[in-house]
Amino acid sequence: RFVNAGVPGFGHDQMLLHLDKIIDDVQPDVVLVGFLAIDMPRNTASFTQWAKPLFRMENGELSADPVLPPDPDTLVRRHRWRPRLLDFSLIVAEHFAPADSAMRHQHEMTVALLHRIAQRARDSGAKPAFFAGPESPALEPAGHSFEAACQRAQVPCTDATASMTTSPDPLFADTHWNANGHALVAQHVANWLEAEDLVAEFRAESRPAGFDTDDQVNGEKTPGP
Repeated sequence: RFVNAGVPGFGHDQMLLHLDKIIDDVQPDVVLVGFLAIDMPRNTASFTQWAKPLFRMENGELSADPVLPPDPDTLVRRHRWRPRLLDFSLIVAEHFAPADSAMRHQHEMTVALLHRIAQRARDSGAKPAFFAGPESPALEPAGHSFEAACQRAQVPCTDATASMTTSPDPLFADTHWNANGHALVAQHVANWLEAEDLVAEFRAESRPAGFDTDDQVNGEKTPGP
């Protein structure tokens, strides 16, 4: 039985909080976490498509709890009296900030968050596992941050990018995997889970393309693992 707990637009910080909310009810044997490099900036932002919780790094370690966003009414009241010049100054400062400093912060936060996710999975009796895939048609491997997260969390990991490079078919629709891309990644992950002995052997009839599932815990069915 597979439970798709994915939520569109979440960073790893929100994945951690979502996992903490559902894991005792779901009681999984394996917690499988997807990694895309595009998630890393989300991990250090307090606002993406919406206001969101934000963890902090304290002396090189992840804070115990995130800073929660204010409720919408409070946010609107604050914004009403917030000087627009301040917003403009922050945008300019962010634009001219050293790129390597922001990337270093994103790397540290991502590695720490994935480590916390692995810890939470183990605390519940589940086996954590990470997989990565390409974030663009360039099909570039996951890279250093994914490798560092796997090493720190001491979890089995796989990068599905290589499995997609030999496909003659289009794998992306705009900036997201299309049905072909999802199917290739799902097949790669299924084969890898079997090879790592993380789950019981899959039967052909229980492995539909895209890891579709009857169980949803986020209120919205999203294809793919």
